[in-house]
Amino acid sequence: MYVYCKALHKVNKSERSGAGTDEIYKPSLWYFKLLFLLNDQETPRETISNIEDNDSFIS
Repeated sequence: MYVYCKALHKVNKSERSGAGTDEIYKPSLWYFKLLFLLNDQETPRETISNIEDNDSFIS
């Protein structure tokens, strides 16, 4: 899944750059189009911080 997301990021980045249709990145992954249906299923994880929000450490 990581490789697919990386390729999808490259495609999106090339589309946003104002490139012409010939210059848009075309991934070489044979399964890229098969996994494309997962795009609307992806939800980002909630971030977890290991830093406390306690102001007592600031002097």
